[in-house]
Amino acid sequence: MPSARSRARSKRAPAWLFVYGTLMRGEPLYHVLRGVARFEGEGRARGTLVSFGDYPGLLEGDGWVRGEVYALDDPDLLPIVDREEEEYNFVRRRTDVAMLDGRRVRAWVYQYSGPRASSTLIPGGDWRNRCR
Repeated sequence: MPSARSRARSKRAPAWLFVYGTLMRGEPLYHVLRGVARFEGEGRARGTLVSFGDYPGLLEGDGWVRGEVYALDDPDLLPIVDREEEEYNFVRRRTDVAMLDGRRVRAWVYQYSGPRASSTLIPGGDWRNRCR
């Protein structure tokens, strides 16, 4: 029988998470989300996307950044993702996401907050198409 805590958690709305780089499907850190987050679709959020070589960073900006949206039924998973991201100068904040299917959601996103001297702009804001 489910505990009172798990029953209460299942009644809460999921936490939405917008990812745009190494946490996306097929990318090196996707294992953090696999099996614990539900893929909801692709979307885009306001900002500028830059590359630091092996990973991207989202900066404030007027452009659009493409990514994926996940539903986290257990919001306690966010601190686990925080540990992965904080090591690289990312902070979690809320942003509006325009889903490609027309929905709009308010989601958590990791914004880069560290030094930017070694970054290069990713034209089009799409990590997967950065070399094309």
